[in-house]
Amino acid sequence: MIVVLGCLAIVGVAGQEPAVRHLRVYLEQGRYYVDADVQLALTPAVREALHNGIGLVFEVRAEVKRENIMVPDSLVGKYRRRYWLEYRPLLERYVVTELGSGAVHTDLRLRDALAAIGRVRRWSLVEKDKLDPRHTYYVRVRGELLLSELPLPLQLHAYVRPSWWISTGWREVPLR
Repeated sequence: MIVVLGCLAIVGVAGQEPAVRHLRVYLEQGRYYVDADVQLALTPAVREALHNGIGLVFEVRAEVKRENIMVPDSLVGKYRRRYWLEYRPLLERYVVTELGSGAVHTDLRLRDALAAIGRVRRWSLVEKDKLDPRHTYYVRVRGELLLSELPLPLQLHAYVRPSWWISTGWREVPLR
């Protein structure tokens, strides 16, 4: 039996703005799971670096937080998935590797590669019995380009240039 706990659909005005487009949290067999669609987009500067052989690491992060008057947004659990995106110039295609599992998606167009990074399904979070029923909890999700994973000479440049700051911002739903 699946209980749908929260659903959030965000429709962006600009089609290429990074955003969490869909976020669904559900309970199945005593454990909470999340499905999300995180839309990422590359700026011209980032796309140029990718086409010049710089691999990029993207991270999709989820957090379970407890609402608490004394300690705002107490963190209960932190979860992440990291993806390596690279460009193959001879084929004019992209490759996405999930760094945790080693799953590889090859021969992709850029929009399909970014969709593969942002498509999160049945992501296991926390067991229901680990949460105190007297408190309110939230699940929030975001996606971003990890500048700290760029080659060292490029990191300083990327940190001071807003064209490298690719992030969706957090989207949050209550966990009941």
